[in-house]
Amino acid sequence: MNKPRGKRPVRALLRALDRALLGPVMSAGAFIIERRVVRAIKNKPTAARATGDGADRSQEQG
Repeated sequence: MNKPRGKRPVRALLRALDRALLGPVMSAGAFIIERRVVRAIKNKPTAARATGDGADRSQEQG
């Protein structure tokens, strides 16, 4: 007659918690990854950076 409903409230609670935390957790992860990428770019030697004038340097040397 009545089905056991032991798991449904728990599942609904977990789903609501997942949806509530998914946005902030993903935003924090994106922020951390962005900071690491920017730090890695800044820590590269200046010769390895793509400045756009690499062709000009080779023409000046040759």
